[in-house]
Amino acid sequence: MSLYTHWACFDCRKSFHYLPHAKGGLKGKPKCPECRKDMRDMGVYFEPPPSRAKKCWAIMDLLSRSGYKFQTEGSKAFIDTFVLTTGRPTLEGVRRRIENLEKEDAEARTRMRVKMQQEERKDSRRQKREMI
Repeated sequence: MSLYTHWACFDCRKSFHYLPHAKGGLKGKPKCPECRKDMRDMGVYFEPPPSRAKKCWAIMDLLSRSGYKFQTEGSKAFIDTFVLTTGRPTLEGVRRRIENLEKEDAEARTRMRVKMQQEERKDSRRQKREMI
């Protein structure tokens, strides 16, 4: 693992290393040294594609805009396994998988909320019975 985090400029298709904020690194969002636009933090485990790989950079941009970062080994493994899935993912395929993951996550949160409410009702009924 590197001490430095990767910041990506999706306009120039380049990545730069900086110390994380917590380690006394950059203050605020860094600007790209070439085009002077804002860069995005992609995490310590980000492996930037070659500059000439426009489709790969478009996929990385989509991941970044969707909130995915390579901050831990687990997040990198999750992205590689469940989002990218193949050796040569397509932009549309990745977009579809991200939408499906978000939908499944929302459904799981709803199921969890319903289950918690049901348990709360059971507990309140049990307490009422004990009072009687």
